[in-house]
Formats: sequence, C-alpha cells, structure tokens
Amino acid sequence: MFKREMKTVLKSQHGMSLIEILIAITLLGVVGTLVVSNVIDSLREGETNSTKIQIKSLGKILLDYKRKCGAFPTTDQGLDALVQAP
Repeated sequence: MFKREMKTVLKSQHGMSLIEILIAITLLGVVGTLVVSNVIDSLREGETNSTKIQIKSLGKILLDYKRKCGAFPTTDQGLDALVQAP
C-alpha cells in the first residue's frame, strides 16, 4: 500500500521543463544587465561630478593667481605658475 502511494506521489511531481529553465535564465540575464547598466551609469555620474568639482577648484586657483599677480599665467608659464609662489 505504501509503495503504491509513493509511486503515485512521485508520478504527480514534475520537474521544470527545459523551456522553463531557459526562460528563467533569460530573465536572470535581463535583470543582471539592467543592474550592471545602472551601476555603470552611477559610476560615470560620480566621475562627472568629480571632474566638475576639480574644474571649479582650478578656476578658483586661477582667479586667486590673477588677484595676486594681476594677470593669468601665460601659456609659456603653464600650470606650473600656479604651483610655485609668485
């Protein structure tokens, strides 16, 4: 009696078909792609913000140099003029 019930239970349980597995893998791939895309966009946004801050800082340094020296450094002086004391 027990064996007959076990066989009935085992026959009624089905595993996942190949198509179901492929659909699940595809969905995981799509979700993974979206997550990676968002992470990369966030990293690029952070780099952009960092660059903007650095440019503003350089602009302030240039204005400070102009206040102290009366003019911006020439091309020949280059950015080294901002590092050395006038």
